[in-house]
Amino acid sequence: MRSKRDKALIYGAIALGVVAIILSPVFKWVNDYGQGLSALAAIATGVIAINALRASTRDSADRSRPVVVAEFQLATESDTSSDLVVRNDGATVARNLQVSFDREIITGDPGKDRGASSIVQRYSRPIGVLSPRQELRNTWWFGGSVAGQERLQNLNPIPDEVVVSVDYEDLSGKKFHDDFDLHVDVMLHSTHSFSSTSTRGQLKTMAQSLKKIAERGPLSSTTTTSSYRMTDGSIAQQPAFPREAN
Repeated sequence: MRSKRDKALIYGAIALGVVAIILSPVFKWVNDYGQGLSALAAIATGVIAINALRASTRDSADRSRPVVVAEFQLATESDTSSDLVVRNDGATVARNLQVSFDREIITGDPGKDRGASSIVQRYSRPIGVLSPRQELRNTWWFGGSVAGQERLQNLNPIPDEVVVSVDYEDLSGKKFHDDFDLHVDVMLHSTHSFSSTSTRGQLKTMAQSLKKIAERGPLSSTTTTSSYRMTDGSIAQQPAFPREAN
């Protein structure tokens, strides 16, 4: 009598034979057209390689292109001002940069100008070169006191919201265009803090002490001091841009 192992081998051989019979047309087709299949596989491999090379080339071009951005930033030396900054964040030079706005920039009274006219003049013509990491900075929101208002107001006659458009070229002449929708609320709602022991905190303490000394009045019957009131820009304001609630 056959063992279970022998029976399993016999049944396995029969199953393989049945599968071979069923797939024999496929085996014959592969045998007849094997060279064609190899050619198709080679073509498919080539197409995949070409697409990968193109994608790599595009990635390399994107990494090496100029990228000009426009944004609002807190002024570097003021707690009551915000700047419009146009900057090249790319790896190569931007050429023939043109900056435009979706609304007119009103310059207002020349005697009270706080930088609006400089914005108009700076971007009135194309800028030939903007190097990587180079930035163009102009005061946009200039906070100051206005009679009858408790909060600081923008002394520049410039809208709070604007779309800044940039058009420029790379070194090969390829053109780029981007729009940036900006609103000063991004800056006006900024808050910050500093320690009383920091340089800034110590300067504020000194300014407050000087103010108290100046406001004490006459020191004697023969020596007097005039009252002195510090301006909004002389000491830090908290928060950075206090405004009227909408």
